[in-house]
Amino acid sequence: MEPLGIFRSAGLLEASKLVTSIERARLHELFDWFNENLPRPRRVRPAMIFWFRPEAGECASRVWEIVHILREHGVPIQTMWTRRPGWVEYSDRYQIGAIPFRDRAFHVRRHG
Repeated sequence: MEPLGIFRSAGLLEASKLVTSIERARLHELFDWFNENLPRPRRVRPAMIFWFRPEAGECASRVWEIVHILREHGVPIQTMWTRRPGWVEYSDRYQIGAIPFRDRAFHVRRHG
């Protein structure tokens, strides 16, 4: 099974009703913030992986708030980075969406 992205994982956790009311409220605040501040592509292909750019700033720091909640619920987290994300299908000032090259030259760090 392919790993899920942060937003999908958080949405599934929130829908599972395993989160506390405080965590649920914080996730909703974070989702609202991202909906207002992170551009969304019109079309997403299933094979695309989204990467934050190094200059993503507040977007990246808020993702770590979501990561913290996921970790608290035992969701395995890994950080991936690369200089070769693949064929870029989408790009904005915060992120790119790319279809990975076959060799998937990603560096992965698993978080406990």
